[in-house]
Amino acid sequence: ERLVLSDQGGSFSSAVHCSMLQIYNEQLHDLLSSSAQYGEGEPLRIREVAESASFSPLSASGASELYVAGLSQYRVASVQEVMQLLRHGTRARAVRATEYNETSSRSHAILQLVIESETQATSGLTTIRKAKLSLVDLAGSEKMNVTKEAPTITKRHVQELTSINKSLSALGNVIAVLADVSAGKVKPNTHVPYRDSKLTRLLQDSLGGNTRTVVVAFVAPGPAFAS
Repeated sequence: ERLVLSDQGGSFSSAVHCSMLQIYNEQLHDLLSSSAQYGEGEPLRIREVAESASFSPLSASGASELYVAGLSQYRVASVQEVMQLLRHGTRARAVRATEYNETSSRSHAILQLVIESETQATSGLTTIRKAKLSLVDLAGSEKMNVTKEAPTITKRHVQELTSINKSLSALGNVIAVLADVSAGKVKPNTHVPYRDSKLTRLLQDSLGGNTRTVVVAFVAPGPAFAS
């Protein structure tokens, strides 16, 4: 929709697009695809667009903007439309029962909203702005001996558990380095290991650069979960 700026002249338009994916066993899957189910289907790949070609402020203090090739995007105009897509994607997410949860998430899910606006002045100058909001539901960290599943656990379950813990560890390492940089404990150009997992790679432009990040942790209080 384009609005005329009567007080300033020119016009303004904006659009919001929604996408949702999961990272299951270090593979990316489109949760809004018609064939999305548990983690089946052809995995998607992370690509880069040169900053000079993308004209986007989303780049994470590097020379490129990340995107997921082939990921479906839906234009939305209301909270209700976003919630409908969220419910659809959640139903396709990889889950299974564990000792402590009947429907434990076996994947990390990321719901992304990309907001783009275009302002055109009467002089003919066009200004394009782009922002992204990523809502991430991480799979819970578990220990094999805590779940009490060792006698019956399958190879697939072991792979799920290993992938989850590996990516969560990589996320912790990235946040630790960024915290040290922010506190001045290390040099600003210190290497940040974003490429250690698909999770940190995909969230690179949400963790570093021109961003704001909030982490909400849910921690079980029982002594069996202490580490």
